Amino acid sequence: MKLNDIWPCSVSRLTGDTIRRLSEEDFYELCCRVHVRARIRNGNDRQADKLVRRLIRRRRGPTMASRFPGLPPAMILAKYAENDILNEFVTNREKKWVHPTKRLDLFDYTLTDLSFVDTPEDTLRQLYDVAKIECTSRDGILNFGDAQIRDIGPYIVLGLMRKGMVPFVRGGTMEVPVQKVIEAVRLREFMKMQPFPGLSERDDVWAFKLRERNAGPSSTEPAKSYAFSLVADELVDTINEWIGALPIPLTLMPNAKQHLNKIVTEILDNAERHGQSGEIVGDWHVAGFMARRETQSQDDAYDCHIAFVNTGITIADNIQRISDGRLRYDLSRYVEMHRTGSGQSSATLATLYAMQDGVSSLPAGRGGLGMMEMVEMANRLGKTNHLDRQPEVTVISGNSCIRFADEFRDCHKREDGGRVQFFNKEFDVEFPPDRHNVFDMRHAYPGTIVAMRFSLDCQAQMQTADSE
Repeated sequence: MKLNDIWPCSVSRLTGDTIRRLSEEDFYELCCRVHVRARIRNGNDRQADKLVRRLIRRRRGPTMASRFPGLPPAMILAKYAENDILNEFVTNREKKWVHPTKRLDLFDYTLTDLSFVDTPEDTLRQLYDVAKIECTSRDGILNFGDAQIRDIGPYIVLGLMRKGMVPFVRGGTMEVPVQKVIEAVRLREFMKMQPFPGLSERDDVWAFKLRERNAGPSSTEPAKSYAFSLVADELVDTINEWIGALPIPLTLMPNAKQHLNKIVTEILDNAERHGQSGEIVGDWHVAGFMARRETQSQDDAYDCHIAFVNTGITIADNIQRISDGRLRYDLSRYVEMHRTGSGQSSATLATLYAMQDGVSSLPAGRGGLGMMEMVEMANRLGKTNHLDRQPEVTVISGNSCIRFADEFRDCHKREDGGRVQFFNKEFDVEFPPDRHNVFDMRHAYPGTIVAMRFSLDCQAQMQTADSE
């Protein structure tokens, strides 16, 4: 019997025989649905917990729930679940994971300054902390301390982590501007959060709702191409809506839309290939939003945030598959030239080299333009006269972090038309990259994160259009 065969239904009509015929997964989902429905109707957890305990008694007898009176019903049923991110964040996670009925630890943890763009190292450390807490804590509070979201990337990663976590979070605090974005981008359910009470208008947030491709069997090329083009079209249309919502409405020209579509398609194509294993196609997740924010001047700021997240092999590992002999030699030479004394590992140097125009693990003539295209796109859309709102793009892959920011926020065009960014003042492959923008992190992410932020400035855009 499947859950959808009996749902929706009242708890009073669910007999013990019916409940016992459900699989463990379906029974757990039934408990979650009953709990959410009861909580919405009654406004508190007391009646919801009571109904779930009644279901547990009918399925396993009265002893199971009564043995753990202080433990939420969902925790009693929880089991260890594999999760690529959690397994990376916690060494030997399966051995360290304690069954909820044997846990004693309580916690109260606050996440602050969550932004891969601004504080990539500290943000990843905090996510590692949450993963460790989940292994041993039975109950606690997880607070979000930021007044506003400065990067949507960490919230996507946290949602991916929650897929493999037990429901160990009892509640927590979150500022209303953060709630607005989480709700608008459709991340609340993805992060397994309860509805936000009293949240009403979201007139100052324009969302590109979470789109995701979960890992699964490899599809045919036409079907895969359609998935790419659909998401790319939606993102381009959304960005066009963002610039159309400015005090002086603007619009993307047809050639600009086509160019943006191409960029997004290659980014998602890379994500699927990097996460692919045999017949299993890699996953990717993309979300974004524009928020109108007050500033000290009379004009509001229109800040845009977009993040691409995937799990799988890193950029450094992928570029080792490079088939072009000349590029393979140039990559090896670059790494050997700078790995001693530069402060960066071979993996981070390989990651940086892989981002340059024309460098790709695919056969000659395919790929190798996506990253510089994206950086150039962020700088073009985010052209502004405000020094504190300049575009920034951060790439995290494995232990490597590359930050297109400050004096290195854009790419450099060569005489042959190609674009490079070697993060030195000479724009030269012979010189080592800047350690502030290209560095190794103590913590690793099992895949790649691309987090970008830019501010739409209609005055600056109009000045650029007039000068062209």
